[in-house]
Amino acid sequence: MNSYFLYRGYSVMSAISESAAKLLIDGVLDNKARNRKIFRDNRRTFIARADVGDFHDVVLKVPRARNKRLWERFLTLFRSSEAFRHHRSICLFSSLGFQGPRPLLAVEKRSMGVVTHSFFLYGFVRGRVPGASDGGKVGRELHRLHRLGYMRRDPQAANFLIAGERVYFIDFKLTRPLLFNSVRTTMEFAQFLHSMPTGASGLKRSERKHWRLRVAWHLHFALSRIRKIRRATKKWFSAFVALFSRTPLATLADDIPSLICLL
Repeated sequence: MNSYFLYRGYSVMSAISESAAKLLIDGVLDNKARNRKIFRDNRRTFIARADVGDFHDVVLKVPRARNKRLWERFLTLFRSSEAFRHHRSICLFSSLGFQGPRPLLAVEKRSMGVVTHSFFLYGFVRGRVPGASDGGKVGRELHRLHRLGYMRRDPQAANFLIAGERVYFIDFKLTRPLLFNSVRTTMEFAQFLHSMPTGASGLKRSERKHWRLRVAWHLHFALSRIRKIRRATKKWFSAFVALFSRTPLATLADDIPSLICLL
């Protein structure tokens, strides 16, 4: 059960006691968190495994891009921040009976009705990345989630962990499509199979052989190939532009071998 309160100009949604939540917030806002490992630190997001006060092994995530984009800020006039929505997702996931990170808290600050800053914290999950022999049980858990009508997003094998005999979901955000639910969940399972083909062993034979999964698998394969071609084309085009923009015509002949290598 989440509690809601205001603290230091932030709206707080907390799955822990108010006193503990305030200590966590103080640690983050006063830069007292000790980062054990920074997973990502760029203009889009900041994610780190940290110790904050008496809380050890928590994950701090700051959705920087969503906090700054003007159109994202505008949307928060009508909805919660990314931090609040992600925190609710983790809480819902736990209530459905699945294994995932422990939800801690999320905070957001608003100015003139729009969110200008937010972040959230959850427990770090210890475990190992699943191998081929774990594909069946990972596939069963993902399929169980899909039968409930939910998608996890980004279902690659690296976003699951094995701890003992349990399968933990990490780096997810639950959604429940209102339109074409079965089609979209099947597409997500097909995407998962591309990173872990042995995951199909977690399905019944009739489910593995179903035409919908076969079509989804081939469609996802085709789409992934198209994306790879687009990325390669963009890379080659950028290389050509960079080469011609920096090279005087008189010395262009000297760079022809490099240009040929790009092809």
